[in-house]
Amino acid sequence: MIETLKHPVEAGTGYAVQVGGAAGASGVLQVSFTFLPDRDGDGVTDDADECPRRPGTANGCPPKIVAGIGYKYDNAGAGARFRFLEVKGAPAGARVDVRCSRGCPRQRLTVRSRITRVKSFRGRVMPTGARIEVRVTKSGYVGTYRKFTVSAGDVTTSDGCLQPGSTVPRRSCD
Repeated sequence: MIETLKHPVEAGTGYAVQVGGAAGASGVLQVSFTFLPDRDGDGVTDDADECPRRPGTANGCPPKIVAGIGYKYDNAGAGARFRFLEVKGAPAGARVDVRCSRGCPRQRLTVRSRITRVKSFRGRVMPTGARIEVRVTKSGYVGTYRKFTVSAGDVTTSDGCLQPGSTVPRRSCD
């Protein structure tokens, strides 16, 4: 019979293991101790943890916000007129930050339902050269990031992510 005991231990602390039999049982006893570190303290040992330096719940990694950032726009001559800008599928309590290089005030919204609409973008004309950044974050989560760049009658996007607690977008957060 093989028994496995998983229990967190601390360096420098003594531990006792008691072994016994019942009703006169006897036999050979083999004991083996294997200590596996869990440097980030998330309960997933480093040998199985895909993110051993960051605490998390998904294979030892922080959960990711998988949100869609949708938009529509029309040509507005020297820029683009937004019909809408919205965030779909973000977890309740997440924060949506919208920042513009020019043409709109900074906004901070809290996700309360499946769709969060950035109402100030309905009909907003953004000038050529304007950059819009949308960050969707929540404590302990890998965030979602999308940057919009406005040119004459067109809008291009690039996507990224944000490490938990960071405001600096990255291409990859794996």
